Amino acid sequence: MWESYQTVGKKFRASVEIRDNAVEGGSIILHSSPHTKKIDAEQEAAKIAIEHLKDMFNFEVDDFNLHDKEMYRQHLEQVDFALVEALQENKALKDEIVKIQTKAKDAKIMN
Repeated sequence: MWESYQTVGKKFRASVEIRDNAVEGGSIILHSSPHTKKIDAEQEAAKIAIEHLKDMFNFEVDDFNLHDKEMYRQHLEQVDFALVEALQENKALKDEIVKIQTKAKDAKIMN
């Protein structure tokens, strides 16, 4: 069961209730930290709940979204690095063109 509510300071917290007969009261409520966006609070609460369930039932959950995000981050870093190198090479080539044009002008003036 999801509950989202606005806290003081216009931030959202989300909570997840997990039924557990081993606990007094029959359930446990897990809360997210305050977030400016409701979706962020809900995602954090869901992650907290999954971690609790993993511990409770002793199982693993493979987060493919996290794996994909990491893979795309690495690709972005590689592309960013390649772009920086290309921009540096472009500047060096432009500088070389200016030098050649200057030498050509100087040679033309000399003749």
